[in-house]
Amino acid sequence: TVPESFWRSLVHLNHFRLFLAGALGVTGLLSGQPFTRLDHPGLFTLVCVGYFLSALLFRTPAVERSAPFESQVVRQVSVDIACLGILMYLTGGNASGMGLLLIVTVAAVGMLSNIRNVLFWAAMASLAVLGEQTMQLIGFESGMGGYVRAGLLSLGFFGVALLSHAMATGTLAAAQLAREKSRQAESMARINERVIQELPYAVMAIGSDGEVLQYNARTESLLGTHFFSRCNLDHCAPMLMEQWGLWRAGGELPRHPFSVGQGGRRLRARFIELEPTRTEGAVVVLEDMTELEAQAQKMKLASLGMLTANLAHEIRNPLSA
Repeated sequence: TVPESFWRSLVHLNHFRLFLAGALGVTGLLSGQPFTRLDHPGLFTLVCVGYFLSALLFRTPAVERSAPFESQVVRQVSVDIACLGILMYLTGGNASGMGLLLIVTVAAVGMLSNIRNVLFWAAMASLAVLGEQTMQLIGFESGMGGYVRAGLLSLGFFGVALLSHAMATGTLAAAQLAREKSRQAESMARINERVIQELPYAVMAIGSDGEVLQYNARTESLLGTHFFSRCNLDHCAPMLMEQWGLWRAGGELPRHPFSVGQGGRRLRARFIELEPTRTEGAVVVLEDMTELEAQAQKMKLASLGMLTANLAHEIRNPLSA
């Protein structure tokens, strides 16, 4: 998977190519002698136009991502080396500084995944510079000293390509780690949500400002309300908001339950802090005291029935005797 930053870099590289081709073409047309030598201004302008048109053709696939990333990089790099190599020859060779523009192209090669491909295209850029210098030497337009500059520039190509590839590899590793952490976080979020929904009692998580972050269906059923997106306790559960404010202030919560709804359901809230200062929200557990009291009453009646039966049995025995 290609990171988003790589696609953006490819689009920015093509924008740079458009600007470079347009600027070189306009400079060749308007300036009388903008470079060390410009013997063929017509051919220079034609190459700039072709370079500009190729950049326009590269723009749509890069923006729409309709072709594989590495194939687009290879096509763009090959056109850069060819066009800049010709422009470098037409403007007087490496002395014109045109070869330095290939450094941007070689840096883009570092985004390729295979180190052999990175070194191959760095070598192709070096061969373009050295080949142009050889043609200058054959035409007696430059001396042997030009090879020193061409060689140093070629070494710079390999250095930039390797450095760019190392940075791209680090970016890929970081992106892979980020995707893995994101998947783990999403999985944990789904697990937490499922566990909260399956709990037999009402549980809700609230933020530092009283915003309801998470809740289960049992909470809505007990409170008799419906939580909307980014709901606050002020609107959804005012009685609970009072206890929330009291708990955050460090006060003691009332022991008696509070009533909600038309049926007068009696609830008791228990707040579990996320940190000691109680400023980062809390987990709220709601207990239905109505059901608990009903169960306690049933247990009392059952115990009373057993006691009555035992008393009747103990009294019946002596009477029978």
